[in-house]
Amino acid sequence: MFAGSDKGAQRLAIGYTIFGSCRMHGVNPLAWATDVIGKLQAGWPRGRLDELLPDAWANSLLSAPSAGDADAT
Repeated sequence: MFAGSDKGAQRLAIGYTIFGSCRMHGVNPLAWATDVIGKLQAGWPRGRLDELLPDAWANSLLSAPSAGDADAT
């Protein structure tokens, strides 16, 4: 695969892999990317980057209380 350079091809392959992982975990890639970019810009800690991977991100959404839940604080 050629995307202008070897580095470009590598970045493209990483993007396809990440968005493929989103689809595999039932995550909307655009919603995931928007949320993750916002968190990174806000200073998300490096030690918690694994929480931003699509599978962990999807699990955190499932376990987070919704706004209408009685248990929500």
